[in-house]
Amino acid sequence: MRGWLSRLIFGFMVLLGLVLIEAHYEMNQTAPPVPPIEQLAAVSGGTDGPVRLRYINSGTQIWPGGDRGTYGGFLLEWADGRAFAIDVGMTKPVAVEFGASLELLGAGPVRALGSMAEVLRTDARRIEGVGFSHLHYDHTDGMGLLCKVHPEKLPVYQVPLQYRRGNFSTLLGEADLEEADCVVRIQLLDGPLYDIPGFPGLAAFPVGGHTPGSTIFVANVAGTRWVFAGDVTNNFQNLLDDVAKPLAYSVFLIPENRTRLHQLRIWLAEINERPEFEVLVAHDLDRIAEAGIEIVPR
Repeated sequence: MRGWLSRLIFGFMVLLGLVLIEAHYEMNQTAPPVPPIEQLAAVSGGTDGPVRLRYINSGTQIWPGGDRGTYGGFLLEWADGRAFAIDVGMTKPVAVEFGASLELLGAGPVRALGSMAEVLRTDARRIEGVGFSHLHYDHTDGMGLLCKVHPEKLPVYQVPLQYRRGNFSTLLGEADLEEADCVVRIQLLDGPLYDIPGFPGLAAFPVGGHTPGSTIFVANVAGTRWVFAGDVTNNFQNLLDDVAKPLAYSVFLIPENRTRLHQLRIWLAEINERPEFEVLVAHDLDRIAEAGIEIVPR
């Protein structure tokens, strides 16, 4: 019996190792060129660009180390009332489950506030397009509920790498999109900086590093170019200081290309020094508030 159990455990470990090796190999091959900074500075919808940027917080939690983490999404709004969501957060039950897994690693209890649809309620019907920084389920889980309040099909715009590629860490996020019955996935064309059709003043480009399809969005809101950097880092100061995520996280939990993330941190810090840019990372609530972004109350 012990010999059988030992062989089973050994086989599982070998399989897990092979999955990780394959994922790391793919990540190390994924480093698309970033656009020139001047091309990002040229993103402009003119008088038709977005006029408002808000943040929807679906949950907060004190992470191991003391950082105040957030889970949610950004909402860009145009003068005609249309809106575009970048990430949609988690529903309350999933946020509680997600937070509980981090509590095992030393995080504090999660305060679950609701996904984008739960927070916006009927106002969520104004969302006419969605994009994802990447397809981890803390960014995608709210899609199903958004479909329930949305009266029509909802386009999800994806750069080719996100549209075509993923790994084991994105399986749940990809399932969220497949199971949301309003979703129409649209592969963006004519990159490497992809304009989002129908949403002047908003563009996207692939970066890799965190997942194969990790994407950065750029929006010009009243002359400020907001750069939504996703999970390049989880803490904005770590981006400025070029501090990497814990090695165990990048090797075993989420297979990341650490060299690529170092390059992106340096590049994004350089962008943030320019007065026309503001760089945001997805999980740093203090940075979002300090940047002057309105947080929609629950």
